[in-house]
Amino acid sequence: MTQATSTNLNRCPWCGEAITALTGNCPRCGAPLTAAPRVDQSGFEQRPAVADMARLQFGPSTCQIEGEMVPVADFHLAADDFIYFSHHQLLWADAGITLRNKSMQDAWKRMIGGMPIFLTEAVGPGHVAVSADEAGETIAIPLDAGAGVDVHENHFLAATSEIDLKLRPTDIWVTLGESGEDEKAHKLLRPIGMFYDRFVAGKSPGIVFVHCRGNCFVQNLMPEQAILIKPGAFLYKDPQVKLILHVEYISIRAIGFPGGLPGARIWLRATGPGKIAVQSAYRQTELVHESIINSSISTYDDT
Repeated sequence: MTQATSTNLNRCPWCGEAITALTGNCPRCGAPLTAAPRVDQSGFEQRPAVADMARLQFGPSTCQIEGEMVPVADFHLAADDFIYFSHHQLLWADAGITLRNKSMQDAWKRMIGGMPIFLTEAVGPGHVAVSADEAGETIAIPLDAGAGVDVHENHFLAATSEIDLKLRPTDIWVTLGESGEDEKAHKLLRPIGMFYDRFVAGKSPGIVFVHCRGNCFVQNLMPEQAILIKPGAFLYKDPQVKLILHVEYISIRAIGFPGGLPGARIWLRATGPGKIAVQSAYRQTELVHESIINSSISTYDDT
């Protein structure tokens, strides 16, 4: 791990936000201003965790990240300003906060994809707090007007009013089974689900808050640069980053099978340009023992 020896305190070392007042953290992404960038030898930069009680600013409203093990995002909303979030993540709200259902596009697709279909808008003035109810970090992703980010399913925590939400298909899948079987017996595997949550800022900048399990690491991929990551480790990416399936065929030693049992590991192949973020605590993808009948666009590796 290498660490820069100096930082320009006129701008945030992480997101580049101009710093106009003395504060311990960036008012836009929450990164500690005294934390120099830390990059490992593989090119991943550790995204600095938002410090306990750090305060972020968006328009006339603020968000304070409280706690370290299971952080809470405590929003102080100005009159008529609002955020939206999954209703089950609501922790508490002032009596003056108005809670209303968010009008959703593609609700049917979200339901069949196993994603939350009931999103809530909280309208100020007043305080409202949300939490992922799971150990990890709260990551603030600031988006300039017109910019977007693709977030792995079920990691979304909250977004400010300037941010639009759309569904985008992942187009990553594997069909498992035996040749000659009835198609109904085949098993469909979607390593990162059916859809991304794609957040896009409108005419004004905004912030997307996501929950990261463990620590967050980000790599800025150059054009045509590619890396392999485990599906469960994927957290978010720039829309320009392309994800496809990568299959690694292996032979598993087993008693009674001299040639070994066939198997496969499932990876994601990410190709730049753009940023991709991974989380250090993730759900493992089990080895595939069935034959792969069909798949989305893939690269392969026989070992």
